[in-house]
Amino acid sequence: MLFSLRRISLFSFLAIFSIQSMHAQLDNHRWKNRIILIFTQSESLALYQQQVKDLYQDDSELEERDLVIYSIFAQSSKPELPLRKIQSLQQSYNASKEPFLCVLIGKDGYVKRRMTKLYPRKQIFDLIDSMPMRQSEMRRKKKG
Repeated sequence: MLFSLRRISLFSFLAIFSIQSMHAQLDNHRWKNRIILIFTQSESLALYQQQVKDLYQDDSELEERDLVIYSIFAQSSKPELPLRKIQSLQQSYNASKEPFLCVLIGKDGYVKRRMTKLYPRKQIFDLIDSMPMRQSEMRRKKKG
């Protein structure tokens, strides 16, 4: 019985957390993480699958750059966000007109790059590594 209550509590927490405003979740990353938002029609889109496969080749490189990835699906058999939240995000990032959009957001919360085609990890990492904040992080790491 106690196990079932814990499971229900955990499920309730996860449901509330997923319904919470994505904008607030993104704000929680400010000054801590860089973010990649991947907007796509569905998880079955080949371009989306290629992008995710490319990005997750080596998690240590994502971690080193404090990079967090969120996928936002316009159509899903198991939507993680309510439709109005998805539409709000699409509108905020002008993503509703594209079948695929990859948005890189810096630690400062500003959009650094938008791509409507495959955005190779090398290009993403090169752009991030050229940013002043990242340069500073790399210098600190060398010293430490």
